[in-house]
Amino acid sequence: MKPFQKTLALAAVALGAVAALTGCAAAGSGSPGEQRQVVEGVEYYPACGNETLTFDGVTWYQFDPEDEEDFPTPVAFAAVDMPGLGMSRSTKAVVAPGPGDDTGTLVVYDGGYAYFRSDSGDLTTWLTTDKIEYNFVC
Repeated sequence: MKPFQKTLALAAVALGAVAALTGCAAAGSGSPGEQRQVVEGVEYYPACGNETLTFDGVTWYQFDPEDEEDFPTPVAFAAVDMPGLGMSRSTKAVVAPGPGDDTGTLVVYDGGYAYFRSDSGDLTTWLTTDKIEYNFVC
């Protein structure tokens, strides 16, 4: 293999490894739009980063926003001093949910975006209705 081909092959492997280790898929350029609905008591456990949520017949996929400044913590939670605000970063090992980890509040926005925060405050994630194929199994 020529040196240039080796460099390209190593770069491709490195980029694939980085993509596999990032957890959630990246998406969400722009902003989530106007807040439409806040729903409490939603059953969902976003432990690994690839779990989907089906709510009112709509499937939601976890993602990391490309520009986190455009996807700030929703106003519904920003004024509350609680741990866990912001994006959850998953590990690939799923543990049983602690108290309040598998239920929470869903904030739905225009444009197919939502934000979930567990009742414990320990798990938060952005969601999109755009179908995402995750590159890992948890």
